[in-house]
Amino acid sequence: MFIAKKIGLLKPLLIIFVFYGMIRNFSRGIHAKTPLGCGVVGTFNYLAMAYLSVFITVPKKVYDALYICCFCVYLKYAPSGTEVNPVYKDQVVTMKIISLLLVVVYYFIGTIKTGLLRNIALLSLISQAIHIIPLTYKISNQKGGVIYEEWLY
Repeated sequence: MFIAKKIGLLKPLLIIFVFYGMIRNFSRGIHAKTPLGCGVVGTFNYLAMAYLSVFITVPKKVYDALYICCFCVYLKYAPSGTEVNPVYKDQVVTMKIISLLLVVVYYFIGTIKTGLLRNIALLSLISQAIHIIPLTYKISNQKGGVIYEEWLY
């Protein structure tokens, strides 16, 4: 937040916390292996989304195509757990439905609002889609899509 405030991106960053936080909460995804890695990757991810949200303009056809791609990714891969933060079998359907519902809601927000909100909704979905695809788990040498049959105590 300090960096975003210094470079004039605090407002978009705060909105990203809401949009990205909601979709990440229900679709889960990869996690960094160390706190330092989490800090570096997370800071870069949030600041990149904030910066791009202010400066990009996505044409309608590209916007629609990206949402279709995101919907397909979430349909296939959400929710995606990790060994440290797994998804349990009884959570899968609910989390998938909410993830897909959020994709649709974000799409409609982007059709009603242009500019910052539209960009943040789209970038949040794209960023999180990257965090749930198997390629990202493979690149980071982690096991992804972990689903446990029952709660482990």
